[in-house]
Amino acid sequence: ERMEICNCVSGEMAFDMGVGCDCLSGIKKADGIDIAIRTMAPDVVIFDEFSGKNELKSVENCFNSGVKIIASIHAKDVNDFLKKPSTQYILTSKIFDYFVFLKDFKVEKIIQSGEFYD
Repeated sequence: ERMEICNCVSGEMAFDMGVGCDCLSGIKKADGIDIAIRTMAPDVVIFDEFSGKNELKSVENCFNSGVKIIASIHAKDVNDFLKKPSTQYILTSKIFDYFVFLKDFKVEKIIQSGEFYD
């Protein structure tokens, strides 16, 4: 939507994302996810920040299509993550296997989804 991960300029990716990487840029995230799973047969879909129920539904459709998902949620720490409105849906849907928490651009903690229920 806001071209934060991979910006496109005149239809070309502004950053070298590697071979076999396509970028949908400047459209609503939910629409981009739906377009990707319907027309591009991706192995993985990567996007930034969940922000609404439409996106969560698209992510669920992506998961149910057998596509792996990498996404971000901005949070100060694990407790802040658990307070986010979309977190309970994310945890109960079991879409994600791992949650990686970064601090100062370094991996601080990796938690398997099942650990949130232990």
